[in-house]
Amino acid sequence: MRPLQTLTFEAFRDVLATTFTEIADPRDPRRITWELPAVLRSALAMLFFQHPSLLEYQRRMQKRSRRSNLERVFQVAEIPSDTQMREILDGVPTEPWRRVRPQTFEQMRRVGWTTRFVTEVAGTKYYPTVLDGSEYFHSRQIHCPSCLRQRQANGETHYSPVVVAATVTRAGSHAIVPLDAEEVRNTEGPQQQDCELTAAKRLVKRLRAEHRQLAMCIVGDDLYGHEPFMAELQAQRMSFVLVATPPPMSPSLSS
Repeated sequence: MRPLQTLTFEAFRDVLATTFTEIADPRDPRRITWELPAVLRSALAMLFFQHPSLLEYQRRMQKRSRRSNLERVFQVAEIPSDTQMREILDGVPTEPWRRVRPQTFEQMRRVGWTTRFVTEVAGTKYYPTVLDGSEYFHSRQIHCPSCLRQRQANGETHYSPVVVAATVTRAGSHAIVPLDAEEVRNTEGPQQQDCELTAAKRLVKRLRAEHRQLAMCIVGDDLYGHEPFMAELQAQRMSFVLVATPPPMSPSLSS
């Protein structure tokens, strides 16, 4: 298939739909009402149609015109309720369809769609790649083992899942290309707390492994301005522009 043909909406949808069928469903087959691939396609439709929540998406899809649009575009005839969809999606691995992202970027690069992001400084061309953490949920009750935990002064524990996103961008432009994302997750037991910086190290290693020859300049705030992380970037053959916040002056010096 030619590169431009693989970058149509229909081709991208079909690649994801095929990937969804390859994901193992851990549920008891005798108790399955909603097939996992159909639920995943429905979740993709929710993102595509820009609905702010699963519940709002479910309500709007009840209208006949919207439902027929869902069938035509995403081949989904019926969708589960808000609660059912959440329960089914919880725990579904993200790695299978995450791997579609570097493939898509490479296809875009081959046809020249990413050249608008290339920046040249002192004769060197690179893709500015911004790292930034994003907290997409916060609760004092709902959580999973990988959620980050923050103990408050009043004894309450706040839980939040966080990701570090790598986004190709260009100064002066609102256009971006999401390149990859890494979950900030606790995997070493209840006493082990992951952090954004550690997740960023995992992310840049994977970026280099999946984009071996791509010239990247990592851009980040002062959270990433630490020597071990900069050493990791150098080891991965990445340039970088990181904010460096000077340490506070002692009272004796400031006076």
